[in-house]
Amino acid sequence: MTGDIAHNLKSSEALSIGQIIKNRIFRVPMYQRNYKWGTKTAGKLAEDLADSYGKDMQKSIGLLTLHQGDREILDIIDGQQRFITLSIIFSILCGQDMPIQLSFERDGADRERIAAIHREYDEKWSGSSPDADRIMRNKEKIKEILEKKRDP
Repeated sequence: MTGDIAHNLKSSEALSIGQIIKNRIFRVPMYQRNYKWGTKTAGKLAEDLADSYGKDMQKSIGLLTLHQGDREILDIIDGQQRFITLSIIFSILCGQDMPIQLSFERDGADRERIAAIHREYDEKWSGSSPDADRIMRNKEKIKEILEKKRDP
């Protein structure tokens, strides 16, 4: 792991999202629970971020606890619900250029969760993973919120 993030991980100072995610690979470890945030909670995070965007202020998204796992992978110990939701937001805003590299150690539905984060919703979507379905519902809600905030 690069020295700057290793130092910052041990620091109690606030880091920007960019400082945390830049050139890093994140993993939701097997012992973490499924993605449980509903549209109300995910939408609230998106709304808060959209309301603070472009203003001369800093917005805290809460605590994120990471642990260096295998090689350069950072396991998400605490804050995984927020982190997955941030991944959804970045996917909407950045498309194919999304800066967050995320994987799941949980089960065989890893690909389906990742596909749900990156994919556009269509009527044919019928994931076999409850997490992926929840991600898709939240993605649609977040898109709706961000579009309203962009075009008042």
